[in-house]
Amino acid sequence: MVETKPTAREREYRKWDELQAVMAVGFIAWTTVDALFSFTTFLGTWVDGWLRLAVGGCVAAGGGFMVGKTHGVLFGKGHEPPSGLVSTGLFGRLRHPLYAGVLLIYAGVVVMTFSLAGLALLVVYAIIYDKAAAFEEKVLERVLGEEYLAYKRMVPKWFPRLR
Repeated sequence: MVETKPTAREREYRKWDELQAVMAVGFIAWTTVDALFSFTTFLGTWVDGWLRLAVGGCVAAGGGFMVGKTHGVLFGKGHEPPSGLVSTGLFGRLRHPLYAGVLLIYAGVVVMTFSLAGLALLVVYAIIYDKAAAFEEKVLERVLGEEYLAYKRMVPKWFPRLR
């Protein structure tokens, strides 16, 4: 059964915007302090700093590209989500490209710093993002019904299929 359009509060994970802001500040603060004082970045001595910066920068840039492309699709005009299912572009390759892009940015920073604490935060954040994505998928199933269920069967949640 297809339901009416949920309000902004009903379609997002509880306090999602605030939680994402706290997560970003926490990640940046911890990795910065960790990099300055080398609490858990000792593994960085095993890999050349320029290589870590190059690879991590590419990973983070790819994540930034994904965030920019999908944010424009989702919130480009008037900060209102699209009225129907978006299944083209990055959304045709994975169901949560915006969240995957954010996680790639975090992963890029982890590669740049080789911080074990940053890696631990990345794992925790990936779990939180997965819970938020699952919540939003339930809303989309209620609102879009079989159309979204068919999309779920065709498009992977996090990792695009190689063609």
